[in-house]
Amino acid sequence: MLVHKNPYFLVNCIKGYYSIEFLLKQVIILPIVDNEFFLFVKAKRHLLDHSTIEFPSGSVNYNETIKNGALRELSEETGIEIRSKKRLVKKKSLSIMPSRISEKINIFEINLSMEEFNSRNKHDDEIDGVFIETFSNAKKLVNSGEIIVMGTISLIFSYLNNIINKRSNNYGSR
Repeated sequence: MLVHKNPYFLVNCIKGYYSIEFLLKQVIILPIVDNEFFLFVKAKRHLLDHSTIEFPSGSVNYNETIKNGALRELSEETGIEIRSKKRLVKKKSLSIMPSRISEKINIFEINLSMEEFNSRNKHDDEIDGVFIETFSNAKKLVNSGEIIVMGTISLIFSYLNNIINKRSNNYGSR
């Protein structure tokens, strides 16, 4: 049974369980700068009364592909315009709340240069700021509670775990 509908999502009640269904596909972009830094945005989150540190993310419009939507969101939220969809690397999708949301979030990784970061344009009004952090400082932001968004936390630790695994595999093969 439909409980609520707005331009972004539906709320259904099925057999006493409430669920949220996004009307548009969702994306998160994991931007890596010079293989040393994560690029973050401070997204205005009115429900929390403060901004949160996140990776760029958002909805894919009806008339665009998932990759085009990811590049548009990256541009809107960071001011960095990338034209080549080939630079986006599809990662495994994430479930952000399987008890309430059946759809998974589409994840893309993109490698950026420091020059692209430094020459970025203005970001949109939904963002308070754009900044980079070293991988180790990003872990500290999570551990101190400054990063609270689960998708961002999951991607940080998944990315860092992959780096550790690659290093140990390279070390073990010598």
